[in-house]
Amino acid sequence: MSTLDHDLAAVSNAIPKKQPFITGTHPLTDNSGLFFFRTGDRVKPLRYSSRRVVVLISVNRAHCIDLADANDASLQVLLEACQPAAFGVDNKDVLDESYRKAWKMDNSNFATRLDVVNAGILEHLCSTLLQGNEKKKIRPEMYKLNVYGSGSFFKAHKDTPRGENMFGSLVVVFPTQHEGGALQLRHKGQEWTFDSAAITSTQKVPSIAYVAFYSDVEHEVSMVTSGYPRHADEDELALRASLSTLLDHRDLLPDGGYLGFGLEFMYPVARGSIRGLINSLKGSDAMIKLVLDQLDLQPQVKIIYEDNQDVYHPGYNYLLGRTQQPSIKRPHIMLDDEDQFPGYEIEEPLRVELPTHGHGIVICGVDEVGEYPNHYNGEVIRAKKVLWVTPQTTFSRLKTSYVHYGNEATIGYIYGNVCLVAEVPAFGKRVKHTKRARVE
Repeated sequence: MSTLDHDLAAVSNAIPKKQPFITGTHPLTDNSGLFFFRTGDRVKPLRYSSRRVVVLISVNRAHCIDLADANDASLQVLLEACQPAAFGVDNKDVLDESYRKAWKMDNSNFATRLDVVNAGILEHLCSTLLQGNEKKKIRPEMYKLNVYGSGSFFKAHKDTPRGENMFGSLVVVFPTQHEGGALQLRHKGQEWTFDSAAITSTQKVPSIAYVAFYSDVEHEVSMVTSGYPRHADEDELALRASLSTLLDHRDLLPDGGYLGFGLEFMYPVARGSIRGLINSLKGSDAMIKLVLDQLDLQPQVKIIYEDNQDVYHPGYNYLLGRTQQPSIKRPHIMLDDEDQFPGYEIEEPLRVELPTHGHGIVICGVDEVGEYPNHYNGEVIRAKKVLWVTPQTTFSRLKTSYVHYGNEATIGYIYGNVCLVAEVPAFGKRVKHTKRARVE
């Protein structure tokens, strides 16, 4: 005859010791890796006729990235649209990179083609996490995108409940190349590891790896040892070292100026605006921008227009007619965007109008004369010098129209090339930039 203690133990032993989580994979077919997101708002000025009327407009930049096969340039755009990730303490969101270092994007700013219901993922996790209650209806709610790059981590914690009916969390990891960042799960003295890097790298086709676990399961993200943002590769290190050396030269723009880079790839500028293009650069263009940021040179995308008008020395005799070649090379005008171009009543030369209205900067090459005469008032326009590290290209070119007044009003056109530039301080003020770049 069994004792009470024996029977009690038998019942206890009969209770299944199931894992408090479930994992799986799912192939990213039918464009289910597409991820749509938007960047921030801006204030855009509009002009009407010859008057300038400023109108406040909310401008959102829409982007799409295929997380089934994402490259570094597209991931950089996504990363720059994110903010530092906080964590919950006493129902408050706290930022502390000693406890969590990662980035996040709120669900109001993104959408994904991945459907966890139709993909069968929800049904799969219900069979384990809701065993005995399989008929109970549950609803997945998109919460946040989290981005963990090289050096990112999240120490041990439990998820903050986001509602009375929340019972668990579903984490989906897309197959971006990375190492480290395993999810450690702990419950009642036991520990398990979900290594998304190992799982996704062994799939025959691009696939997500997912894990779902109860809200009271403690978990942490181990440090990502490589991935995006990745460690600097050899090309990046070589470019950074060579630029640092260049900035050490006393003869390089001693009074300050700009380094210019022609863009190697084509970008959608047909609509006339380049706002936001700095976050959409590709390939080598993106690498140049990254290195310039590392050197604290604040790279910018600009439009470079060439002045249509010939430039002569102040002593040129106009009564003899324009029979000789101009003795000064044509300058260029640098603008932030096409809508800064004064599209009304431009009188020659263009360089006179722009500085007067504060819209642009007159620039010239380092081997050209840096001062240009204004024949209307006798003043001299001093141009800022540009050293073109790579020549201007016409892959991304704008055709801008303006009203030209001579004997009669006509429509004139001018072409502008989209380029990447970085302002360089005078030599004595930029030494600290190169030193800081070498120790980072």
